[in-house]
Amino acid sequence: MSEAFFTRDGDRYVPTGLGPSFWDPTKQGGGPICGLVAQVLDGIPMPGPMLPMRLTLDIYGAVPMAPLTARTRLLRDGKRIQLAELELDVEGRTYARATMLRVRTEGPEDRSEPRTHAFPENAQAVRRVLAESFRISGSAEEPGSGAVWLRVVTPMIAGEPLNLLAGVAAAADWGTTVSPPASLNEWTYANLDVSIHLARMPRTDWMLLDATSEVAGNGTGMVTMRMGDRQGMFGIAHQAVFLNPRQSV
Repeated sequence: MSEAFFTRDGDRYVPTGLGPSFWDPTKQGGGPICGLVAQVLDGIPMPGPMLPMRLTLDIYGAVPMAPLTARTRLLRDGKRIQLAELELDVEGRTYARATMLRVRTEGPEDRSEPRTHAFPENAQAVRRVLAESFRISGSAEEPGSGAVWLRVVTPMIAGEPLNLLAGVAAAADWGTTVSPPASLNEWTYANLDVSIHLARMPRTDWMLLDATSEVAGNGTGMVTMRMGDRQGMFGIAHQAVFLNPRQSV
């Protein structure tokens, strides 16, 4: 088994097959796609110390398990604000578009909110391909609020260390696992986007995901997730979700 989700091939990122979609093994999973996008965008040079305060990824369709080309450009470059854009293409077709807003770091004292759930020091973590995790509350299969402590453990790109922003973005894709918008046995719920706002970067590798989901009976859903670490809460992630009834077997 490969130890990363992608390998570099010139200007392309080739999936190793390690991160298939939960809904369709011929497609790529949302977590690795979010992580790759964040890592590529975070590699864009900045004029000074900056916080990636907002990262938004729009998903145009299920991404095939095929090599990806990432095209980046700066929409605005300055010492106080930098706005970058990325598009992910497969054979000339764009499957996702992302923007990252960086803001200079300078300001008043740290006023981070306290963490909403304590870290389970003596519990046994569950290991999956992307991450290790502890479930604190809720269910991965039935709708309702939930909370999970999670640590991303697999690098996005072979031969490159796991990028901190990539870990945050990959974790943000977990919203529908932390707080499902509908019963997993009856519905599928694919992400249409992932949007992250950060007050600061995480200071520990374990991240707290505290999520709620909402549906209005119209085939769509929304997940709102607070993100934290051992020192307090640091951000918010949102997902728009497209719901489909599962086919009868």
